[in-house]
Amino acid sequence: MRNILIIAAGELLRFFRMRSILLIMFGLPLLLILILGTALSGVFQDSEEGYQLEVVKVTVLNGDEGVFNEMILEFLNLPELQPYMLVEHVDSRDELFEQYESGEIDYGVVIPVDFSESVLSGGLTGWELIEGDSNEKNIVVRTIFETFLSQVNEMQARVLVLGSEEVERLFNQDLNLQFEFSSYVEIGSLHKNKSSTSAMQYYAASMLVMFLLFSGMSAAISLSEEKESNTLFRLRSLPLHPNTIILGKLIGVGAFSILQAILIILFSTFVYGVDWGDNYLTVFYVIVLTIVSAASIGILLYSFLKSSKSISAVYQAIIFVMTFLSGGMVPSLGEFLNSLGKFTINYWSSNTLLRLMIESDSTFILNNMLVIVSISLVLALLAGFVYWKVGYHE
Repeated sequence: MRNILIIAAGELLRFFRMRSILLIMFGLPLLLILILGTALSGVFQDSEEGYQLEVVKVTVLNGDEGVFNEMILEFLNLPELQPYMLVEHVDSRDELFEQYESGEIDYGVVIPVDFSESVLSGGLTGWELIEGDSNEKNIVVRTIFETFLSQVNEMQARVLVLGSEEVERLFNQDLNLQFEFSSYVEIGSLHKNKSSTSAMQYYAASMLVMFLLFSGMSAAISLSEEKESNTLFRLRSLPLHPNTIILGKLIGVGAFSILQAILIILFSTFVYGVDWGDNYLTVFYVIVLTIVSAASIGILLYSFLKSSKSISAVYQAIIFVMTFLSGGMVPSLGEFLNSLGKFTINYWSSNTLLRLMIESDSTFILNNMLVIVSISLVLALLAGFVYWKVGYHE
């Protein structure tokens, strides 16, 4: 154990003697956090009170003239819906699609002629919802109309029980069978403390994880350079097991990365005002597991690649691809790319750090931690097996 610590201390000292490494590993992440957190602050909202939805322009073609026609008109003109959608009526399908194709409206709705009749007969019915290009606007309007139509389904259930004639009679007598309208859209938060992350918090977490991953590259390059400079032969002449050498180097790199993480967290907290939450022990676990994953990737690349330059090029490409797919550079990349991000250590580590910042549900954090532990364990076992087969034995 003493020899491992001596090698680790030597590796740590080697890092601190290289000013360029210190500048890149300590200064660059802090600079990127500042630049990205400031430049993209408008993409994030610090609280739900500061967020306003755009009014959606909706065109409705109402072909129904049955018993529910008056109720539909009342629904579409509710004062509660005015902040969310602006409704315009047209008389033909061609007119609706002309407005839609010209970009004059954001959403279109076609109410069938037999809507009331279908409801009272208990048959299948629905509205034709024509969505626009904005996902946010589509979600808002879809939520409003689907809430309304869900109440139609309740009416159909009454039809099946009471019969259409009895339901129509009660409906016309207004015996509490009229639809109850309420606020259909509410801006809120799914987090316990009703807060969300700021741009500075978001990029502090993503940049911390990205630069922790560089620790694995440092370990792999250190081992490769020793092989290239033939210092490996001198190390082999010492009465040390090869595992002692590699463990010492990995621990040294890990200690340097932990110091790097501490500096980033302290500096971002006191200078940038980033709130990392109160669960620092779990933050430490995430940092350590990320370093383990990074070191394992480094050992795998060292075992298969011939030179330090090729290791550096491939490892940097892997880091930037994983960071990009996980949303570390751009928060939203679309459904397909976001799904790919879940296969990266960046996604789970940074997502867990963000959840810790906002003190999210402990069950959610625990599930994330189990994924990080699994990824780290699989990578470590794979790296250990590959190293045992083709690794540091030359």
